[in-house]
Amino acid sequence: MTNRLYFAVLWIALIAIVSCGSAGKSPTGRRPVESLPEWETNFTFNGKPIHPAIIHQFEGWLSDGGPIVVAVDVAAAEGTNQYEIPVDVYQEFISCSLPNTDPEESNGYRWVGRMADGTHVVRGTLITGGTGKFETLFFFRFSVDDGYAVPDQARRQRVILNVTGWHSLGDRADPKVSIVDDHVDVIPQSASENHFAGNTTAATLYPSGKKH
Repeated sequence: MTNRLYFAVLWIALIAIVSCGSAGKSPTGRRPVESLPEWETNFTFNGKPIHPAIIHQFEGWLSDGGPIVVAVDVAAAEGTNQYEIPVDVYQEFISCSLPNTDPEESNGYRWVGRMADGTHVVRGTLITGGTGKFETLFFFRFSVDDGYAVPDQARRQRVILNVTGWHSLGDRADPKVSIVDDHVDVIPQSASENHFAGNTTAATLYPSGKKH
């Protein structure tokens, strides 16, 4: 084999190795959307929307100013008594009644979408038994790991929903929320459109904490 042919074969082999190593990734190093699990692409688990009672876990008390619960295993919640509450789906709004509330309250959400860095933007809505309709913009990320049952050490995959940030949208303000590149825009309605427009202010939010 000549030197020229030898180096040609070696070059082709190197290209094949690099191609195999980068399979399943985009040129930016991120996995393409079609290869991601359903909770990343649709904010669902086992073909169903994430239960709104799970989103309610992150609400916290209105007087406390932020979530105390910061992570929930959506895989473990599937099929449990705690999350057997019937779910209502109206267009893109997923909601359920909250048990043991008098007058009855409900909690719901809209999935705004998934940002390029993997952050999910979710618009949570807590409807009190009175006239209150309090909205919070949540920023979530998923992680997957194994949990262990003690003492037999049986392994179980956990799909963890982590809240990484939040932003109050006020009471009955109903602003427009949209994902734009690496940030989220909150645009209030005008006073002529909504009497409660003054309950929120315009904001540009960077869930990653960095302005590019």
